[in-house]
Amino acid sequence: MGRRRATNASTVRPPATPSGFAGRAAPVGGARVAWSYVAALLAIVITGLGFAIADSVQSTACADDDPMCALGTYMVGGLVGGVVAVAIVAWLFRLGWEWGLICVTVVLMMPTLLDLAGLLAWPALALGPGVAALATFAGPGRRRWRPAVVAGVCAVVIAWSLFWTFFPPGA
Repeated sequence: MGRRRATNASTVRPPATPSGFAGRAAPVGGARVAWSYVAALLAIVITGLGFAIADSVQSTACADDDPMCALGTYMVGGLVGGVVAVAIVAWLFRLGWEWGLICVTVVLMMPTLLDLAGLLAWPALALGPGVAALATFAGPGRRRWRPAVVAGVCAVVIAWSLFWTFFPPGA
């Protein structure tokens, strides 16, 4: 009986990978939505670290009576922290560059959305990872046209947001 267990094919284990990341596949389907929100939580933490760095820079670089310098430093620090955070979590969770580009677009649109919609912009930020996951639902097994569509739509939205920020209508 002991010999049978030792030679049973069901007890054979696959060889271990040298690193934890080597054998992992990108999430697809419904798991992609769940992992997108887990990645977003980690991105919030990383963005907070970027904001903390911006706070220390602001206190040394800006005069006490210059609110525009403080606001600009916080805004740039938050946006740079958000972009870096999305890049890190997209790589870490294997969500892909398309997912990352959609999330970066949402992050870069936040100043414009806050200007246009006020507090209603925050739900857009909360829905961003879900929209990115649904837009890239199939993961790496994608249609040939998907990267071009994602890049094109994101480029148009980012350009519109930058135009609205620097050349607002009626100004």
